[in-house]
Amino acid sequence: MDHSGKTPSIRRTLKVCWVVINTTRPKQWTKNLLVFMALFFTVNEAWEAGNFNDMFPLLLKTTLGFLVFCILSGAVYLTNDVIDAQRDRLHPKKRLRPIASNQLSSNMALVVSTTLSIFGTVFAFILEPLFGWIATGYLATMIIYTLLLKQIIVLDVLAISAGFVLRAVAGATVIQAPISVWLYICTGLGALFIALVKRRSELESARGRASSQRATLAIYTPNI
Repeated sequence: MDHSGKTPSIRRTLKVCWVVINTTRPKQWTKNLLVFMALFFTVNEAWEAGNFNDMFPLLLKTTLGFLVFCILSGAVYLTNDVIDAQRDRLHPKKRLRPIASNQLSSNMALVVSTTLSIFGTVFAFILEPLFGWIATGYLATMIIYTLLLKQIIVLDVLAISAGFVLRAVAGATVIQAPISVWLYICTGLGALFIALVKRRSELESARGRASSQRATLAIYTPNI
């Protein structure tokens, strides 16, 4: 049997898969490590440090929760890159993203994004119902941010901050741990600081083309 025709097809399929994975920005998945915060802060309360039998079920559920947020954040990045494709082409680095550089079609990206969103939310509810609602809230917040809030000054950074807080809260709900108000305050303020620093970095790197790359950059100043 001649397999010569199958080899290029397999290579194309693998290439598309790699491009899709790259578009979900694996390097950004480290943000989802916030899901583990509650697990670490409940040591000697919900589980004993030296007791593997107590720790393993909680670690497993938290790890699965982390994977859910990787799936959902990947879906958001795909949708974001479809919407921002035109603006990304004006950015010195973002123009190399798969959708902006036409390595991945917008239709394919949206299909994959929808599939990941459905799979991620369904699995989240199976893992823990309340965790499922938090994950759904995170997905909705990020989609609204992508479609609308990123164009509104202050609300854009508040939405980013909310995404970090929801990750931390989700980590507590997935192991059914009590949530301290300090979890909201510390995570929220830290995320807000990161978001503002990111805006300043974008503003400085964009220089005279700031407004064409992101509408809110025309209003922000380097002294935010």
